Amino acid sequence: MNRWSKAAMVVLVAYLCCATGCSLRRDRAPAIAVDSLPTQAGLALKVVGQNWQPGEEVAIGLSPPEAAVEDSLTVASALTDASGAFTALFLFPPQPSLSLGEVWVVAHSGDMERVAITAFSYSPALLATPTPSAAVTATVEVPPGSALGYVQQVSASARVIDIEPIEGTVEVIALAENAQILSDDAPAQLADIQIGDLIEASGEPSPLAPNTIIATRVRILIRTTPEPRRRRQGRRRR
Repeated sequence: MNRWSKAAMVVLVAYLCCATGCSLRRDRAPAIAVDSLPTQAGLALKVVGQNWQPGEEVAIGLSPPEAAVEDSLTVASALTDASGAFTALFLFPPQPSLSLGEVWVVAHSGDMERVAITAFSYSPALLATPTPSAAVTATVEVPPGSALGYVQQVSASARVIDIEPIEGTVEVIALAENAQILSDDAPAQLADIQIGDLIEASGEPSPLAPNTIIATRVRILIRTTPEPRRRRQGRRRR
């Protein structure tokens, strides 16, 4: 075999490898996995996605089994990373049609070209909000750069939120300059976050401080219910 034949063989092998790799990448269907997390505020769900388009926004919805994808109730959205993966955390919504013990978790791209569906079964008793003294149990781990917990302190000047984590080890959320804050999927302000709120944050782990993330997105999952103020009784004038 002369050098020209060898060169042609190398080119052919490279082409076949590239074509096979591209075909495998195209054949990888988007997928999601769901896990549950009981919290003081009710049942929280964690959805992890893989094999999506890098940098695309994926909508996550819930629907009764066998319902149409477009009819699912959108409960969260997530932005995929460079590998096409994402993680979304949200509270199970109080919808009668979804309180039957089994739902479909639906994830889809904005144009509906990429869809992934998985069934999730649960005990309807978990949807009832436990008392504030109920124990908090964590069953799964959050990936680096994510946090889920109750607000303990908010420093507006430093743009820092201290939380009591109910999943993972992140205790401090430092807001990036362009951080997005959402409440009920509507824009909110840092001043809207109150002590006791259950929040979810995503961003990057801080290289300088342990148990800290630099968040680019914060969602208020459930607001604290302020206790009614007791009327102070003064001495009656005679």
